[in-house]
Amino acid sequence: MLNYLRRPLPAALALAMMAGSANAAVLLSNELDGHWWNPAEGGRGVLVDWVPTDVGTGVMFAALYVYDAAGNPEWLIVQSGPVADNQSVIPAQIGRSVGGRTGPDHNPGSVVTTPIGNATFTVNGCTSITLQLTPNAGSGFPAATYELSPFGGNGGECQTLVNQCPTGTTAQGNDCALPSSITGTLSLPAGKKYLINGSVFVEDGGVLNIAPGVVLQGGGTPVPDFLAVKAGGKIFANGTRSQPITFTGPEPVPGSWAGVVLNGFSNCNESTQVLGCSFEAIPELRFGGNDPDDSSGSLRYVRILWAGEVIRDDEELNSLTMNGVGAGTTIEYVQVHGGLDDGFEWFGGTVNGRYLVASQVGDDGFDCDDGFQGKVQFGLMWQGSENGDQGSDSNGLECDNDRDAPNAQPRTRPVFSNISYIGSANGNEGMRIRRGSGGIHHNILVTDFADHCINIDDAATAALYGTDLVIRNSFIGNCGAGRLEDAGGVSTSDLWNLAGANNRIGDPMLDGFMPMPGSPLLTGGQVPNDPFFVPVSYVGAFDGVTDWTAGWIYNPGAQ
Repeated sequence: MLNYLRRPLPAALALAMMAGSANAAVLLSNELDGHWWNPAEGGRGVLVDWVPTDVGTGVMFAALYVYDAAGNPEWLIVQSGPVADNQSVIPAQIGRSVGGRTGPDHNPGSVVTTPIGNATFTVNGCTSITLQLTPNAGSGFPAATYELSPFGGNGGECQTLVNQCPTGTTAQGNDCALPSSITGTLSLPAGKKYLINGSVFVEDGGVLNIAPGVVLQGGGTPVPDFLAVKAGGKIFANGTRSQPITFTGPEPVPGSWAGVVLNGFSNCNESTQVLGCSFEAIPELRFGGNDPDDSSGSLRYVRILWAGEVIRDDEELNSLTMNGVGAGTTIEYVQVHGGLDDGFEWFGGTVNGRYLVASQVGDDGFDCDDGFQGKVQFGLMWQGSENGDQGSDSNGLECDNDRDAPNAQPRTRPVFSNISYIGSANGNEGMRIRRGSGGIHHNILVTDFADHCINIDDAATAALYGTDLVIRNSFIGNCGAGRLEDAGGVSTSDLWNLAGANNRIGDPMLDGFMPMPGSPLLTGGQVPNDPFFVPVSYVGAFDGVTDWTAGWIYNPGAQ
């Protein structure tokens, strides 16, 4: 389980309700975290913390160093129940904790937190919070009101919210529906939820700008809900670590909506003509050409949840599909979670990516086809056990060239470095490479898959090993059917141990997805000789110290 969200305080302190309000002045986010005070009242202040608990909700927490009626100092805590992130007036409870220790004899189980009254946070703006304390009679504390402003830099990227639908969208209840065709520039500020009803196309020449913290949701219409950026169109979805942009469905279940599709003018090996290739799930979407540096915009700090709605019989949409997308496009800090089909799928193209997470998807985490030749560094594929739709063909990585012409050019040949493929008993293989696909793989971790860790699926693909297909400086743990599957009479074990490859096997020593102290993953890495790749000497996605997923990815399992 990926436990990224900080744990709320004991339930005895939380209100068991979702408080409603009109649209607030600001988006509640980690940008409010920090030390708040009143400069006219030196000597006291409040530590404020917004703790996200789900998409669009969280808990407001504060810690205060106060004095009781006799002048004795004491720490109190204030915590709300779950509230919407656009709420301005937030009811909470005051608590007093006893039973802790400063030294090594501290036992968390002995700490008891007792409610001693009520409180109200009023978020007046990015630099103004009012905290009203109403302690119970007999608590030893008087009622008090704190008028607070941020002491340091917190609030720097806090956003003021809109309360009306922006031009180009249509009010649908309290939400705003996107148009089916975006031809000019459409900007979506924070403060409203934006609905994707059926197919929404960003046309050639159209631009869609999405502000940090915005939620876009499939509308639950009778037809598949998806967003597609056509070749020549652009999307700029640039969230932040504390305010990621979220695409989701009406229900937190796989296939609740369809997904996001980007199309561009970079290569595809089915045709050399401009727009000569067609997307298999939505044939009217054309892509391809001869511009490897084409730009479809940027996705940064973006989460795509619960995608994979059936488009037609036996065709689900991937969470994020990239068709002929060029290297001028930015794909960084993007998570796909809980999709019914593949997580990230590239059909041709030269787009690069960094810091990609595919968690609990129903099919392959990373899928390459039709001449994809981009680069990816730092990726986590966490198969997990909570997506019951995973089937016997769900792999960490699946790479094909053209399925009908395995030697079609340009050949699928991505360059991947520092990827962690971590499987489960629900899925299939760690890395399946077949149908004439190449690929340069450095610093790869593969472990815990139900079938083999690595399967180079046929002799023709295995024949590419050492030239167009390379696996170096990588590590295999244990998988249910063994580490390596031979390929049509070719020994994958011999390929794995090719002289100079510096590949290893054994126990990767993981705590979740992070390497523990002493893990063999912490040494032995070497990135490809290419300026795109950040020089690191470890294997897998993490150095054992820095968790680059912290603070922005979605994790419904966190307590």
